[in-house]
Order: sequence, then structure tokens, then C-alpha cells
Amino acid sequence: NPKKSLVKYLTDQGFSVFITSWKNPDAGMSEVRLDDYLLEGINEVVRVASDFCKVPKVHLVGYCIGGTLVSVYMAWANRRFGADDVPVAHWSLFTTLTDFSHPGDIDVFIDDACVEALEESMAKRGYLDGSEMASSFRMLRSNTLI
Repeated sequence: NPKKSLVKYLTDQGFSVFITSWKNPDAGMSEVRLDDYLLEGINEVVRVASDFCKVPKVHLVGYCIGGTLVSVYMAWANRRFGADDVPVAHWSLFTTLTDFSHPGDIDVFIDDACVEALEESMAKRGYLDGSEMASSFRMLRSNTLI
């Protein structure tokens, strides 16, 4: 819906917008780690956008777990490049969990037993199946349980 589109709004304001679509993991990605998402994902997106737009710094937005990755990336980038040379001018997070000590509604899904079960499942399969995550989020919306 163009009336509700952040992308349309931003492009109408003159911004170039790049959107990263993450690949759905499968067993072949069992060796992929957080570092890979940061370096081959976010760091590469920032580099490509910067090169394409011929600017030294970009604006970066992260949504949900992507926002968590952006937060980790920014901590890494500040250390790696130094505060003045980080290739990101500004960054925003939407619907992003950054303080896992107070996770809010999803707290019911991340007790020790649940985490252990997920880790076991991921060790066997090599990845977290999206249907498992979707099921948890569905349970947070009571109207879908009726």
C-alpha cells in the first residue's frame, strides 16, 4: 500500500533505499555463524550501498532480528573503524529487542528448557526452522488462537 509505505516515503524524499532479503536457512548453512551475517551480510550491504551512492556514510535501519544484528554490527564497526570512520552516519531500529534481560512478551518462550530444546533441534537439523519461530510469534497474538 503506497500510502503506508516507508520505502515510498523515503524515495519521495530523495533517499536511495536498499532492502536486504535474508535467505531462508537450510541444513547447508549449519556452519554459518553470527559473524558471517555481520561481515558478509550487513557489512557488505553497507559497503555496496555506499559504493553505489558514492557516499562515505549511509543511513542504516534494522527491523526485528535485523535490528539486533544492526546493533551488534554498530558495536563491531565502532571498534573496527573508530568512531569517526564508521561507514554509517545514522541508524534506526524498528521492533527490535536489544535488552535480552527484559524481553517482554516473548519471555515465556525463552526459559532454560525452551532454549535447550531449540538448541537440540538446531544441532540435529543444522538451523532453526522458520515454522518453529512463526509458531511462537503466532501464540503472542491471542486472536490467532481462537
